[in-house]
Amino acid sequence: MAILNKPLNYGGRLFEVGDNIRGQVPLDMIQLLKKEGVVSEEEVLKDQELPSGGATAVEQLKTVEELAEHLKILNDAESVQSLLDEEQGKDKPRAGAVKLLEARLKEIQDERV
Repeated sequence: MAILNKPLNYGGRLFEVGDNIRGQVPLDMIQLLKKEGVVSEEEVLKDQELPSGGATAVEQLKTVEELAEHLKILNDAESVQSLLDEEQGKDKPRAGAVKLLEARLKEIQDERV
């Protein structure tokens, strides 16, 4: 993640302090902002630490890209299985998310063998 430490006006859009600009600003711009101390890298929150507010974990990870980033830090099969069950329980499960979750689950299980 690339979290802003200061407000940024880029491409006609105002980004606030605390916004994740990864995927919204070119990588070379993010690297430049890191050198200037405007951006910091922060680890994605673990499943148990996701903010509450009625939304489920999968709903809080709105895009498949956000889900992919989140899965990089999940190392336990139970959390991944929980996310997979939640995604499959939706009225319209996202095929990309299901495929990603199944692949990560298999990865974790293969590591244990």
